[in-house]
Amino acid sequence: MDRLTHIAFSAMNTDVEAQLEYDECSSALAERDAGILQGWFRDCEETFSRFRANSELSMFNSSQGKLVLLSDRLFELLSLSEHYRAATNGLFQICILPELLAAGYDRSFELIVGKAGSGDKAVAPGKASARSGLELHPSMEAGRLIGETGIDLGGIAKSWTVLQAGEWLKGKSYLKAALVNAGGDAFYWRREGHDGKVAFAISSPWDGKDDIGMLKLHGGAVATSSVLGRRWSKSNAVRHHLIDPRTGESSSSGIVQATVAGSDPVACEIWAKIICIAGKEGLALMEEQAPGYEALFVWEDGTAQLLGSKHEERMEWQLCTATNNVGEER
Repeated sequence: MDRLTHIAFSAMNTDVEAQLEYDECSSALAERDAGILQGWFRDCEETFSRFRANSELSMFNSSQGKLVLLSDRLFELLSLSEHYRAATNGLFQICILPELLAAGYDRSFELIVGKAGSGDKAVAPGKASARSGLELHPSMEAGRLIGETGIDLGGIAKSWTVLQAGEWLKGKSYLKAALVNAGGDAFYWRREGHDGKVAFAISSPWDGKDDIGMLKLHGGAVATSSVLGRRWSKSNAVRHHLIDPRTGESSSSGIVQATVAGSDPVACEIWAKIICIAGKEGLALMEEQAPGYEALFVWEDGTAQLLGSKHEERMEWQLCTATNNVGEER
């Protein structure tokens, strides 16, 4: 059997694919690994989705301030989210469910009526929302929602699921390399001494048909966030899913898309989101907090810029459009 196996399925409201390179492979082994990966993603969807009434997250969101014992999986992800909330000075926030619902994101995106075009103008930030947040009790793996709030795990759940799948595959001695990609949140590893890299096309944020660049990873992770993908109209205004927690409104930083590469898909996803939400402030924060990460981002006027290009042994950027490094004039 071919030593390179491709697996594809749908889960967590996105397309998931894995490419596994075996030392030696049988069809039974490849089918077993494919079944385990699919089961893992679907189990995580059952835990983390706010759109499933019986998911653990939905039940926690409806707990009305009670202290709730949580599964290892959900407690770990909530704890990680709190870590990144602190690391980003509150720019990363999972307690934004009321703001998402108020904006009209009250069902899975494909079911939303009145999706907006990418050329429409987004809503400007309004008054900041008031909320308490999340209280965690590590000794008993329990949590409590404080005040009128709720949790949306969104991208961090997807990237965490990708990371765990990739680490599980890394423990299989019969694999030489593996790529796991869920809707652009991707993690790639290869054994020491194994020569290989994987290339990711970075699409234009406007039509998705043209590429603005290519990223070649020798190992590591990549994630892209955009304000132009999940957009819809409500009250004669255009909203998107990236909420600025400082205002409670869809963000308007001037950056419409960010692709971040580094070692961890969770960190890549979060920093891509922070760059879109906070613009220059987010870029400065990533430089300070995540020196091993690089970003290609696009301003709303179409200008693309690169932050980084210092880790060529792990990542190579090839740009298809006029691009300059951060610090140069736009």
